[in-house]
Amino acid sequence: MRSHILFIATAALLLAAQAGFAQGPCSPAVPDDVCSVEQMIYVQTDFKNTDQVRLDMTSLKQLLIKYDGGGDATLKEHILGLVDQVVEQAHEVRAPRDILAQATGKENLIGIYDALKAYENQNGDIVPLDWKVPAGIRYLVFDNNRKYKPATDRMSYDFGFFTVLDKGAALEQLQLIRYPSEILIDKQSGIGEWDTGTMIGGYPYISIGSGVRDHLAKDGLYLLNIKMPGQPMVNGWFIVSRGSSTADPSIQSPTINATTSHTPTLTWTDFKSPEFRLFEQRKRTVRVHREDVEEDRQVFHQVQVYPDATQSATVGQNSMPGDVSSLSPGTYSFTVNFEERWFMGGLLVGRNSYTTVPFSVLK
Repeated sequence: MRSHILFIATAALLLAAQAGFAQGPCSPAVPDDVCSVEQMIYVQTDFKNTDQVRLDMTSLKQLLIKYDGGGDATLKEHILGLVDQVVEQAHEVRAPRDILAQATGKENLIGIYDALKAYENQNGDIVPLDWKVPAGIRYLVFDNNRKYKPATDRMSYDFGFFTVLDKGAALEQLQLIRYPSEILIDKQSGIGEWDTGTMIGGYPYISIGSGVRDHLAKDGLYLLNIKMPGQPMVNGWFIVSRGSSTADPSIQSPTINATTSHTPTLTWTDFKSPEFRLFEQRKRTVRVHREDVEEDRQVFHQVQVYPDATQSATVGQNSMPGDVSSLSPGTYSFTVNFEERWFMGGLLVGRNSYTTVPFSVLK
């Protein structure tokens, strides 16, 4: 009898401890509905389970709809912190590292598209949402861009999408709305800056920019409407959190307004923003543009996904298709860009940090 009573008491203590643990992550100031989602994320979610992770994300969306406009900035930041937790854990548990690693040193992710899509069809998206990017879009990347020019000590900002399409596909409409109703980009209404081209391999792309702004896209909930010809409108959404870089890459040479040889060596310092998280994918781009011509023209570039530790490049060596072997006399700019990005549904969301210096080549 005594042992039976002891067993009941022990079981009761264990249940009480578990109940206390479930309440542990919540601050007393957090509303009950936020606390409930927080418990679900920290205590209940099996991040291998696509449906559970999707429920986490849709629940966080609903919390942002309820509280984003309420004026409580601390509560909004708390909810965005929960978004960070889900995104990080989903990448740690769900990301196909072997497939992603195949893009190391490549210029883009085109080469792993088929393998990545097959993995997602079988296992779900890395961070599953309740909507799908329409057929015909291979990659849809949203970036916040911070651009620094040390020659003038000026900063500029913009944001937008880089869209890679299937061969022969077209984009009829793309509309970006900062919740609840601020239209930032709208193809059909002519809001935003649009550029098109073709990537190596024949895949068309569309670059869709906000134009220069006095700030980056703010963290929070965004609505996304996409229409492909012959398909119904897709009403999507995504959440931006830790979306803005607060630092800039450093360029060692050429120095500001320096005069260089026809084949200058370009040097920079490897860079990670203060916002960088270990699960994020990095991409490094270095470019030289000719400035004293009618249209800005790229003459040299190197691009690497999951870049190596290289911190220099010489014009005329290891040139990529379309590059020149030496620089003609004239004025140029050298830009270093580091991109840090992560998956969210069928999108990649990221932050770009640019630094640009002017230089010249004389006769």
